Amino acid sequence: MTNENAVVLSEEDYNNLMETLYISSIPKLKDELVERKNSSDENFVSENELDW
Repeated sequence: MTNENAVVLSEEDYNNLMETLYISSIPKLKDELVERKNSSDENFVSENELDW
């Protein structure tokens, strides 16, 4: 028997990790998301301005 570690994650944490890995696997997507996150609010449209 070996002394190996185990990790326990909630389903939500696991899904978040998988999403992060997926996004990181797409070239330039991570950079685009970071750029948009750091953009000023004037670059966004208010939810109330959308035609649903």
